[in-house]
Amino acid sequence: MKKRLMIGMSTACLLVLAGSVVGQNFRADPIYGEYTLQAGFSPDPQTFHVTAGGESEVRDLGLPRVCEGRITAAAPDLSINYEAGRFPITFFVRSEADTTLIINGPRGAWHCNDDTWGLNPRIRFSDPVSGQYDIWVGVIGERPEPAILHMTER
Repeated sequence: MKKRLMIGMSTACLLVLAGSVVGQNFRADPIYGEYTLQAGFSPDPQTFHVTAGGESEVRDLGLPRVCEGRITAAAPDLSINYEAGRFPITFFVRSEADTTLIINGPRGAWHCNDDTWGLNPRIRFSDPVSGQYDIWVGVIGERPEPAILHMTER
């Protein structure tokens, strides 16, 4: 009985570990922090310094085909708990590198963008809902690069 229990527990541990390798872990503590904002936040835009990129190729993570780049899949870069109001919200990245943006919204849908402004991405939520926005800033290429994520209602 003990041997069967140990085998079952080992198998369960492997399944949990395999699941965390296959896709992003949006349940992990964000690398650059968790923030709470409500509609009408100030200053606008909010800015967050991050390092774009990571060890995981996005196309290997089972996300929609429009998602690109390399990210740190082990945890989101940021999580923003947002209380929605009547304004749209826009997330955009500024960097010298070719960056990408991946957001898992409060309803569980994935939103991805690459190259809206030159080599920088932007994702706009015209009618945002309240809840948690888990954000990954990716990079096209092998090397992580400094970047600034902005969130605005303008």
